[in-house]
Amino acid sequence: SYITMGRALRKVVSLFDPLEDLVSEYDRREELRVQREEDEDDTPVKHTLEQDRLYRGFQELLKFVPGLKLVLVNTHPLELAEIYSQLRKGAASAHGDDTGSVRAAMVEWVPKGTKEPLIATSRVNRGIESEVTGPLICPVDYDLADPEVRAKIADGDSAFKITADQWPRGVYFNSVYDPVDEEKGLFKSSSLVQTFLHIFTSPQSAVKFEAEDASGEENVRPAGAGPPRKKRKHRFSLSDALQWNEQDGDFDYVLYYSNIVDWFEASPGPIAQKKVDELLAWWDRYVL
Repeated sequence: SYITMGRALRKVVSLFDPLEDLVSEYDRREELRVQREEDEDDTPVKHTLEQDRLYRGFQELLKFVPGLKLVLVNTHPLELAEIYSQLRKGAASAHGDDTGSVRAAMVEWVPKGTKEPLIATSRVNRGIESEVTGPLICPVDYDLADPEVRAKIADGDSAFKITADQWPRGVYFNSVYDPVDEEKGLFKSSSLVQTFLHIFTSPQSAVKFEAEDASGEENVRPAGAGPPRKKRKHRFSLSDALQWNEQDGDFDYVLYYSNIVDWFEASPGPIAQKKVDELLAWWDRYVL
């Protein structure tokens, strides 16, 4: 059914982009292609990052909704609206299931708090002020161990905002950020891999997960990287937000998601692409 097919929309296609936007970008490119053929125009076409992101999303959607192109051409608008509705229903259901289950499971994947242990069914003791989750969602440029920095963050100091412009420490291997090599260990957090395994393989595989870092050294509580579309759920599960919202204070989840997707899928050159390929190869060791 289209409801079942729609579950892939938020799992692997796009966490935020509306279905209609994905289709609109496909339509725009088709119209552009036809016009260029009529004009015999073979000059290179440049698209924006957002347009490329939408088109990649549409191409991914085709894998899970067979015959979608024919449906778009041959289906009456009213019937098409119902198909869209069913796809969105499936997407919303999958999103809710994943968010709730990862929030509960995250308790087992992060360090144990000595003063404020996490509770699987509650957001209490999560967020930036938590001894457990605070260091994981703290931006890499801030030292949460510094009492003055912690106080300024708690007071909402404009110079210490928690935004999506910086990577949180919790996406790094062992939560260790190297200012000399900013991409060392990036997206190799154990709980990132466990988030992916929990959603796409099984909760049991996430519990049993063990990994090694790039040098081959075993980690006590290992690290990993996953497809960009699961990293947003990872961050949200560490927060103290009572319900899902695209904006969590100064933190913009849409921007965060876009930054991650662009890092993986819109590399600026061969050197950056090589880093992406190496990271995905490291990742594949644990999820394939």
